[in-house]
Order: sequence, then structure tokens, then C-alpha cells
Amino acid sequence: MKKNKSEIELLRYRIKRYRNMGNGAMCQLLNSRLKKLLYKQQHMHT
Repeated sequence: MKKNKSEIELLRYRIKRYRNMGNGAMCQLLNSRLKKLLYKQQHMHT
């Protein structure tokens, strides 16, 4: 669980960095990874 939280935070940080650099393709890739992680995390609790 703790690993997922740190991974989520890292992805959010990287998304912000790539967005600031203007790299939209990498933002989309990282956002899709983030959504998958959040989905997994949400469905593990139910």
C-alpha cells in the first residue's frame, strides 16, 4: 500500500514536470499509468 502511494506521488510529480516542459505525449502516457494505479488501488479496498 505504501509503495503504491509513493508511486502515485512520483507519477504526479513527473506529470507536472513533463507538462511544464511541454511534452504532452509523455504526460498522456504517465496519466494513463496513474489512472490504472488509482483504479487498482480503489478496487483492492472493495
